[in-house]
Parts: sequence; structure tokens; C-alpha cells
Amino acid sequence: MSNLMTIDGEPLSYQHEQWSAKQTSVLTLLAHRPVKLSAIQVPDHFRQYQQRLLLGRLSHQAGIVNLQTACYQQGGTLAQLPSWVFLTVAKIPILKTTYLNWYLAIFLALRGASRRLSRQELRVLILKTLQPRLATRPCLRSARHLKQALVDTVISELITAAVIVPQAAGWQLQASRLAWRKG
Repeated sequence: MSNLMTIDGEPLSYQHEQWSAKQTSVLTLLAHRPVKLSAIQVPDHFRQYQQRLLLGRLSHQAGIVNLQTACYQQGGTLAQLPSWVFLTVAKIPILKTTYLNWYLAIFLALRGASRRLSRQELRVLILKTLQPRLATRPCLRSARHLKQALVDTVISELITAAVIVPQAAGWQLQASRLAWRKG
């Protein structure tokens, strides 16, 4: 059994477990719940360095031109993206693209959204950005559960990054967290 994690532009990290077929019963294998890899996290003082390194590594990939073009069309560049758009915690590699591609799509969609969103509107917005980027067969879990888990994770990350603030009827978007960085 293998367990994979990734940060955009970094090598995949993995965990591997092996059992002897002669000594392990099928029931034991079915009951086994693997312990997930400890999360790779970039310390705060290395975030800027990690972002520049990520952009440098991605610059050698074909899709980077599309990302840069999307930024230009909205009046910014990849280097001016807010720090919350860049991954600093490893994620399961289940997208057809990089996580930066997805988070950029979320950033641009939130910039174009009204400043107040209902809970359902926010979920739909995030789901619309995820749909074209999710791998065809990302894992053994049901696609519906996987999508909901990804949307929930993004919402909690947006709260942590102070991009959205809970309101009685939904969410308030923070314009300062949706602005291009000066640079």
C-alpha cells in the first residue's frame, strides 16, 4: 500500500507499507487504517522563498503560460498573487493540474464575485473551479465525497487566510485579501 502527497513543484513524498501474504489475513488487511504521512509544511519565514522556487520550477512546464495569461487578463502577474494562493501544506495529488492552477482559478472567481456570498454560492463557486481540474479517477473514494471534502478544505483555508469572514447569512469577502500584491 502506498500513500502519496505533493506540494506543487516538489517531488512526491510517499509512504509504503508491505505485508507478507503468508502471515497476514485478508480480514487484517481490510481492517487496516494507514496512518497518513505527517504534513509537509513550509515555515512562515520560508514562504516567499518557496513561492519564488515554485514559480521557477513551474516556469519550465507548458501550463505556466496559461496561468500567466490568466493573471495578465485580470491586471496582475503570478508573482503578484496573494500568498494564500500558493500551497504551503502537502496535498494528495488528485488534480489534472497543479494546485496553483486551481487556487488561481478560485482567486480569480472570488475577485469577480459579489462581496457577500451565501454558503451555497461559495460552495458552487469553488466546485465550478474544481470540476475541470479534478482527475478522471482520482481515488477509490466516491467522487462526490472527494469533491465535498476538497471544497470543505478550501473553505477552511480561506477562513484561515482571512479571505472570507463568516456572516449570519453566508460569507463576506475581504477585498484586501483578493488584491494583487504590490511588486
